[in-house]
Amino acid sequence: MRLTFHLTLLLALTMPIVAVAAGCSDSAMTCAEGSQWNADTKRCDPVAS
Repeated sequence: MRLTFHLTLLLALTMPIVAVAAGCSDSAMTCAEGSQWNADTKRCDPVAS
């Protein structure tokens, strides 16, 4: 019973960390001047002028 409680507590404490980490990869990134973030490829692409 004690082990189940500790495992549940550990899972409850680590789940928000996993959710935040997953959200970071989907957020817009800061790119260098002359490029912009492409959400589809998840990288910085040059801006066509």
